[in-house]
Amino acid sequence: MFVSRSKFEEKEAQVQLLEKRLQETLDRVSLLEAENAELTTALETAHNEEAPSANATVVKCLVDSLSQVEGVRETVLRSYERINAESQSIVDINDLFSESASTLSKIVSDMSGLNVQMGSMSERISGLSTTADNINKFVTTITSISDQTNLLALNAAIEAARAGDAGRGFSVVADEVRALATETNKSATEVSELVNGIIQSTSKAVSGVNELRGNNEELETGINQLNSSYETMVQHCDSMKTTISEGAMATFIQTVKLDHVVWKSGVYEVLCGFSNKTVADFSDHVSCRLGQWFNENANSPIGQTTAFREIEAPHAKVHSSGVAAVRAKQAGNIAEADAKLIEMEQASERVMMLLDRLAG
Repeated sequence: MFVSRSKFEEKEAQVQLLEKRLQETLDRVSLLEAENAELTTALETAHNEEAPSANATVVKCLVDSLSQVEGVRETVLRSYERINAESQSIVDINDLFSESASTLSKIVSDMSGLNVQMGSMSERISGLSTTADNINKFVTTITSISDQTNLLALNAAIEAARAGDAGRGFSVVADEVRALATETNKSATEVSELVNGIIQSTSKAVSGVNELRGNNEELETGINQLNSSYETMVQHCDSMKTTISEGAMATFIQTVKLDHVVWKSGVYEVLCGFSNKTVADFSDHVSCRLGQWFNENANSPIGQTTAFREIEAPHAKVHSSGVAAVRAKQAGNIAEADAKLIEMEQASERVMMLLDRLAG
């Protein structure tokens, strides 16, 4: 099964567009992460200020700003899903190209064998033509003998006529010999015509086989060039597949980071009094997106990396410390809540660093 070059170029254009969108999304995420860091710093500063009435408005605005990250997270997630789907499409095309390349290689091999067979056939036909030539030579010899016999019979008939009654019997024999020579000459002529026909047919057959062999060699050369082009396309597909896979991973990591920020903003909303969420409303480190991905890829190649193995502990710490801060706030223990917030942010920094290592 062959894949048209236009289809390949169309997919390549789609990939380039997705890569452009991915880069734009990543740039936007980076900007939002920087803004989020500033907002978090401002939030912590506002939390420690002594003017609660003035700071309440500032804190409320900061929390509202953090909530906007959720919309960006969904945009990045959709980009990841599109890129991941396109990555599968490239894999499918790559498989088709590989299959086509294998088919072309088999065709080239078969055509090489056919060339050998046609060469052998041409030699056999040429041998048949040589045999026909030899037969024709024998026929020529027979014709010559027949002509000489006919001439001798004619001379014998003349001599018998001169002998009169004494040569009458010999004259009859001479006539029979001449008739036989004439019939032999006629048969030899017919055989010669048949042999000449065979020679002409074999010559045409040899010419046809040689022409077919030449066309086959040209076709073999063309298919070899096409096979080389397919191999180049397969290499491009492999390169694009790698690029898309890396882009998909980078987008997923950014999505996880945004999940992380959104989850923490929920904790801050509760601590600042802008949310009535309870401990039960917060996902644990197993059921969140990162936790699910961690469990799904534990046995994959990326699951064997150091960064992957190290991320579980600080990730669990972020969730447990955040939930503990909410529980302390609801119990009226502000000092405990502040301490747990610090633990959450310290663990969060570790998670972000390990995610960057995974993305790289």
